[in-house]
Amino acid sequence: MTIIYMDGFDYADATDLARMGWTRGGGDGIVSGRYGGSAYKTGWGGYFSFSSQSTLAIGFAGYHETGNHMISLRSGTTQHFGIQIYPGAGHLIVNLAGSTHVVNLGFSYYVGLFSHFQIYWVGSTSSTGVFRLWINSRLALDLNNVQTAVSVNTADRIYGDVGVYDDLWITTGELLGDIKVHHLVPNSTVSASWSRYPSSLTANHEAVDELNPNDDTDYVYTSTAGATDVYEFTDLPATASAVRAVGIHTMARKDDAGSRSMRSFLRIGATNYPGATVNLPDSYAWIKDYWLQNPATGTDWTVADVNNLRAGVELIS
Repeated sequence: MTIIYMDGFDYADATDLARMGWTRGGGDGIVSGRYGGSAYKTGWGGYFSFSSQSTLAIGFAGYHETGNHMISLRSGTTQHFGIQIYPGAGHLIVNLAGSTHVVNLGFSYYVGLFSHFQIYWVGSTSSTGVFRLWINSRLALDLNNVQTAVSVNTADRIYGDVGVYDDLWITTGELLGDIKVHHLVPNSTVSASWSRYPSSLTANHEAVDELNPNDDTDYVYTSTAGATDVYEFTDLPATASAVRAVGIHTMARKDDAGSRSMRSFLRIGATNYPGATVNLPDSYAWIKDYWLQNPATGTDWTVADVNNLRAGVELIS
């Protein structure tokens, strides 16, 4: 199983949302999150793109901001399912591959109050699909051996449809549950072979310690293939008790005329565990890597694992 995307939106501004992979809709922006951080209010027509998948699990804390629309899954502009909420009537409607399903909410739903949603979808243009919906840990809709897709069996976009989202995750099939995404930042330099800008900074981590990246205000850089920087990070809050996944979000670009590639990595003990090698664009973009389990042990992450974790960047070419 693969994590496609995981975000708590606590760092983001409108520019970073676009660089993370969101095509922004009109009127979108950053609003208050459910635990005192931030959340993303999508504008109408805004969506997140990913590679085509035939099985998806999606989870988020959210509410619809205006109208009735909450979220939809599509291949391009072809909608496979859409969820609309009617709080006054006490129900929601799932439009699934042309069929309509009415779901009683079973609780008081208020605009501005976060509820937690999980969706499991297996795409099928025949009668072999699966669609399940949980709301606040309650299984609200369970459909098996039904048509769940229109014209193609895969999906590659999630439309926000004027919803507010926090602690969003998308996987290729595994349910992660109601989680809180914590953004940890570098707070110490373990080793440095990249240079830093401005040179007045005393250590490399000071150039990359922002939740909201400041682009060319400060940064680390190198032209030497194989060069690495390694950092320690802030700890998880004391209230954290279990860890479902660990990810690295790295913002980078190149300024050479030729091609450049790099990767992020976890360092556990003396071993580096690399993410994917990425060809760098000319403008800043996010590089996203995720690990469901500790790659050193092959077991689930612990809070101690994360608090002892180091991570870094490497220029490949």
